[in-house]
Amino acid sequence: MTKPRPANRGQLQRQVLEFIAAKLNRPIEDIPLDKSFESLGFESMDAFDLLFALEDELKVSIPDDVARSLDTVRGLVDCLAQELRL
Repeated sequence: MTKPRPANRGQLQRQVLEFIAAKLNRPIEDIPLDKSFESLGFESMDAFDLLFALEDELKVSIPDDVARSLDTVRGLVDCLAQELRL
């Protein structure tokens, strides 16, 4: 079951952090916003899989050139917030 679309940036950030924490099997508190995906243990394909899963859950589409430039959790949240107009 997918979660409802976030109503604001705070909800989006929490949803993204929960999603990443679940993928990494870590507590949400261990996912700093300014950490790179690489430093969190994601290989480049893992990061793309994460992005695709979030796109599907949130019903948005991130252009490929933008997706390739995303390297931190904060960058991902910012990009999704822009797409969702939050």
